[in-house]
Amino acid sequence: MPSIIKLSARLATLITTATSLFAGVFFAQACLAFDVEADSANNKVYILLRNPNDSASYDSVSVSNNAPGIVSQANASIVPSTVAADGSELVLLEFDVDAGAGTGATGDLYITVSGTVFGQPVDVQQTVPLTVVSNAPVAQGSVGSTEPAPDPDGADSDGDGVSDSLEVSFGSNPFSESSVPGDGMPYTVSVPAIGVLGLFILAGALAVFGSPALRRTQLALIATTIFVWQPQELSAGAATRIQLVAFIPIPPPPPQQLTITGSDASSAGTAGAAAKAVDGNINTRWESQHGVDPQWIVVDLGASYALSETVIHWEAANAATYRIDGSVDGVTWTESLATFSGGTWDPGTGVRRTDNLALSGIYRYLRMYGLTRPSGNVYGYSIWEMEVWGLPAADADGDGVDDSVDQCPGTPAGSTVDANGCIVVDADNDGVPDGQDQCPNTPAGATVDGTGCQIVVPVNEVTSINNILAGGSGSSDPGLTLYVFDSDPVSGGASNCNAGCAATWPPLLVHDGIASGVDDLGTITRNDSTMQATHAGRPLYYYAGDSATGDTNGDGVGEVWHTVAYVQAYTPLFDNTTALEPALQEDTPTALITRLA
Repeated sequence: MPSIIKLSARLATLITTATSLFAGVFFAQACLAFDVEADSANNKVYILLRNPNDSASYDSVSVSNNAPGIVSQANASIVPSTVAADGSELVLLEFDVDAGAGTGATGDLYITVSGTVFGQPVDVQQTVPLTVVSNAPVAQGSVGSTEPAPDPDGADSDGDGVSDSLEVSFGSNPFSESSVPGDGMPYTVSVPAIGVLGLFILAGALAVFGSPALRRTQLALIATTIFVWQPQELSAGAATRIQLVAFIPIPPPPPQQLTITGSDASSAGTAGAAAKAVDGNINTRWESQHGVDPQWIVVDLGASYALSETVIHWEAANAATYRIDGSVDGVTWTESLATFSGGTWDPGTGVRRTDNLALSGIYRYLRMYGLTRPSGNVYGYSIWEMEVWGLPAADADGDGVDDSVDQCPGTPAGSTVDANGCIVVDADNDGVPDGQDQCPNTPAGATVDGTGCQIVVPVNEVTSINNILAGGSGSSDPGLTLYVFDSDPVSGGASNCNAGCAATWPPLLVHDGIASGVDDLGTITRNDSTMQATHAGRPLYYYAGDSATGDTNGDGVGEVWHTVAYVQAYTPLFDNTTALEPALQEDTPTALITRLA
């Protein structure tokens, strides 16, 4: 339980511009007394500077010193993007408590609020006296219907039902909603990273003039206790005030080791199956098939959790590089939640390396996907034990997106959603959401790029081997020699080898509409409507008597069948016909530049 130091501060403010010049226009006006329970570091206090004057604006706020012996460091700033319609702005005061602060210690913070009134800059100096009134350990929790345990001595100095260990303002009077003045009604404040908070002011306030009386209200959230003060000028006609919101965060519960209900792997060696890596026994292990990359192991948590970390205890046969993937359904995977590289071969017994990899996101299944093994690891991937840490997820619709950021709650089970929890629509099922698909209605099974447009990969039907044409990698008989037929029309455009002739001399067919692989290729349509490749206009054929690369058994058959000589043609970038640029000479301050041609 942390030791909480309670600071009591009284901020007495009567900020005016020169009354003689601006006829009583108030830049800000309030008187504020409060106690803040502060931990040792990273304390935050929000102050709302309300501004009813169209001619006035807040520009900046700063802390010019620390309070010696109480505050070790402090700073203040206007929170970006929090200007309300009436010109009010939210100020964040952050401070660390001095580790040596003791009960009774006092000191001052000096705060400067800078603004503009009627176009004139105004700097207002504020002095915040601080007093340490308690440094007793206290319970942290929401103040409201469920009170934490009172102080050991049961102290409740003002009788308001809140123990002094959580007291925010000593001397606060019992209050009721009926005591609230008319202008102390709900006021909405937008706090970045927390959201819009409706602050219901249930208490009276401290008067600037007359008898002061401070009353406190509080609003409890699940993760944050919010204390609200609403100092007000109760005199007729005055409405300028400062509202302060102090946040005392309740730390989230620490991650817990999650129970693994099932496991699977790409393969298993003699040392053990995947279950051996999740049985809680550091002396049993899973190993994959030897000498094969990649390999993987999957663990099933039984339900989706908000993951924070995975811990892997490796045997000597470890991974050089691997990634961690997550899945909600065990089918669709989000890759590279975490990655690892730099593993080395470390022969020996027992655990040779332990990897702790931070994770985020809500998943049920987690996969270690081994990519490569280090030099020297001729075995496989071997894990003594794999742990997964996290917390139960707040994911009511089970789509893998935490409720706190789910913009589309209630999505049907099994729906594919984006990072916002909204259903991804992919009408042509090409894997690219319609909102990003630049080529809708692509054919089923087509390979597409990131924009959803089909990737057309050329199929090389023709190549050259030993300077003669042969079937390419995309042909029916790669590497076999190709021939031309003297009985085909000299002008090209047709084949005279059909029926029985085609059985001995099979045509080189094209199935993607374009013959490719070497220069000067084309196509013709045969009498059976198939498409045949041509070179220099002449149809190309195989010979049934060839069976291996380099065979030319059909060359010269009947003195009408011939191989096709081919030498790759190269086009020079320039030759003796290329026009030359004129000579040039330029003298610059730093160099003489000469271009001959």
